[in-house]
Formats: sequence, structure tokens, C-alpha cells
Amino acid sequence: MTATRRLVLPEEYDLALTEASQALLAGEAVILPTDTVYGLMVLASDPGARELLYRLKGRDADKPCQILVSGQDMAEKIGAVFSPASRRLAQRFWPGPLTLVLPGPPGQPSLGLRAPDHPFVQALLARLGQPLAASSANPAGQPPPVEAAAADVFTGVALLVDAGPARQGQASSVLAANPDGSFTLLRPGALDRKELAQVADAPLVG
Repeated sequence: MTATRRLVLPEEYDLALTEASQALLAGEAVILPTDTVYGLMVLASDPGARELLYRLKGRDADKPCQILVSGQDMAEKIGAVFSPASRRLAQRFWPGPLTLVLPGPPGQPSLGLRAPDHPFVQALLARLGQPLAASSANPAGQPPPVEAAAADVFTGVALLVDAGPARQGQASSVLAANPDGSFTLLRPGALDRKELAQVADAPLVG
């Protein structure tokens, strides 16, 4: 095992919640289950922790990480701008396997946001009261892990929480909002393209 510590759900739920929050607040990285795949996560507000995530992942610095939020309220608190169409998408598919790339605060880059449909991560976000920066828990270029054993490949991670196989078993669909009101499908994923376009009630390209 590569992670410093491994806890199993549901048997060690309370302990895992406490230790994950402590590790994240201390600037450490953790590997956690989501509804889609296992994720490598740090506190989004901690620049040093974000650097650690990129270093562990072997990710290009110009490739942004996903931001995990509890829902629309938390997303808006960090400056995400929802159009009526993106709000419809969030209301329908959050929590769930949809990442929305939305405009951020003026002068800042856009934000790739998702509210994961996993009770442990939702409980952790509620305890922290702030978002997590996340990437799938695999080295760059490798398949995203759907089980804890496949995610345990990083040296320097404080905690791995094992909740068994991820329910969706594939990465989220990624939709980017365009200035003209349309959306670009940046990555096909767990959601059906036709349903996304229908709910958005807006053109979907890509």
C-alpha cells in the first residue's frame, strides 16, 4: 500500500470523515471515493496543496483541476456565474456525474465545477464548508480508477478512503458554457448527450 493510511467505509465512516478533514486542512492530499471514479483531492483554497496535487498527479500546470462543491450555493460563493441554462443543468444533474465549466469572477479563469453524488464526500464538504480541488486518482495518461486498489499508486498521500467500486464506473460528462449561450461537450461521460441538450434547452456542440 502506498497511501500513508487506509480506512474502509462504512465500518470506519466517522473516523475517515475526521481524518480526511484534518489532513485536508493541514494541506495534505487524500484519495476519496466519488460516484464516478476515485479522486485525488486537496483543499481548493490552499495554493501549496494544489501544487502538491499537480506534482503527485504529474499534471501539466496549465491544465486546471476540477473543483468539487456541495451544490450551487457553494459554487456561487466562489464566484461561479450561472446562466439560466447552466442553472437548469445543475438543478437536474447535481449532485451527479456532470462537470460544468462556468465563468468565474471577473479577471479570473473559468471554473470546472461538480457536485459529487457520494454521501461521504458531501458530508466532508459540509464539514469543511469549502470546495476541494480534485483530479482522478491515476497518474496522467492512465485510466481513471474505479476501485480503491487501483487508486493506491501515489507516494505522499495522507489517507485513502475505500468505499468499494465506484457506482458510475466512468468519469463525469464535462460541459463548458459558451458566451453565446451554447455549450461545448468537452468530454463525453456518464450522462446522455441528448438528455443534456434537452435539459439545457440550448445548442450543444462538440
